[in-house]
Amino acid sequence: MPKYMDEPWKIAFLTVDEFAVIAVPVLLGIFILNAPVIAMCVGSVLVSLIKKLKGEEGHYFVRHLMYWHLPQVFYLRATPPSCQREFLG
Repeated sequence: MPKYMDEPWKIAFLTVDEFAVIAVPVLLGIFILNAPVIAMCVGSVLVSLIKKLKGEEGHYFVRHLMYWHLPQVFYLRATPPSCQREFLG
C-alpha cells in the first residue's frame, strides 16, 4: 500500500515502469534466446537508464514524456490528445 497519495505503484522494490523494463528483456531472453544471464544484464542496465532518465523529475516523468511525444500510441484518460492544439474552431 502506498504511504502517500502521489507515490507510484510498486512491484517488489521497483515501480511498475521499471519492472516492465526489466521483465520484458528477461522473459525474451529466457524463452526466445535461451540466454537468461545476458537478459538479466540487459534488463538491469535498462532499469538503471530509466532511473537516470526519471532522475529528479518525478515518478511520472516517463509517462508524461510518452504522452507528449507519442500521442497516437499513448494517451491519458482525463486529457485530450497532445497533438490536438486548438479546441474551438
